[in-house]
Amino acid sequence: MTLEELRAALNVAGMSVTNELGLPEDAGKQFYLLNGAHISWYYADGRFTVDGNNRTLVEATLRRAVVKKSKPAEGIAMIDEAPRQSASILAPGLPNPARKPRQIFVAYSYKLYPKADYRRVYNDLAKAFKVDFVFADEKITNLHILQKIANYIRESRFSIYDISGWNPNVTLELGLAFGLSEKSYIAIDPSKTDIDEVPSDLRGMDRIQYASYTELQTGLERLLAQELPVQPTHDVENQLVQLRDQTVKVIAESEGLKIPDIARLLGVSIDMAKLVVRPLVEEGKLRIEGVKRGARYFLALTG
Repeated sequence: MTLEELRAALNVAGMSVTNELGLPEDAGKQFYLLNGAHISWYYADGRFTVDGNNRTLVEATLRRAVVKKSKPAEGIAMIDEAPRQSASILAPGLPNPARKPRQIFVAYSYKLYPKADYRRVYNDLAKAFKVDFVFADEKITNLHILQKIANYIRESRFSIYDISGWNPNVTLELGLAFGLSEKSYIAIDPSKTDIDEVPSDLRGMDRIQYASYTELQTGLERLLAQELPVQPTHDVENQLVQLRDQTVKVIAESEGLKIPDIARLLGVSIDMAKLVVRPLVEEGKLRIEGVKRGARYFLALTG
């Protein structure tokens, strides 16, 4: 396995690399993953070893990539092939949809949450990060709908599957994404999910775990900042945390700022400024005087 193939396999599987180091005597590379695993890869023969948490899952992922490279399945683009050249596996002969770099597919159980409340989290993030979230609003009852959802998945930059409640439709869509080798992330509310029903392979995957809409938003912010870095860029991994720290300093120096003022000083959009400020108010770090467009922000009173 080449170094590029290893990186591509991790990317397709949605396994985030938190650190990449060189091996002693420049023998190869070592990758540390968010799920606790670490991989050693060697220049001499392309060999790799996996240690740490989720070793079995990571090894299986990389070995599947090696098998796919040596025995490519008809109709499925391999990691070392040019993307989007194969025909749809659901309807042979139809071309694959073009990738939309600012589109993200989302699947979740509509029975668990009020639609307006759940999607408000995504709507706020869509404005701030300038992305489009696409939801599967139809129950999968025939091949035509399945093909439509497959197109959503294939044309999106990546997908998010909220497996809370282990809904059959979401399960099918997640399996479809795996079969298509599309980049996928999992979200889960453990209070609404019998963990024993979730396959053990999925439990070790990178995921957004939440117990409230605020926690869901925080997890999605981190994911979007990782996949679609906001401007201005910062050297720290969590750019939104950096922006919030900077916001507190800005307001400390000049209290009574409005959202447009904060956006201008941070160098971000107004929508992004709103996203940055809201948790600071909820956590009691900032207070508001006034309403709507007239709202001004101050440091929270102490004592």
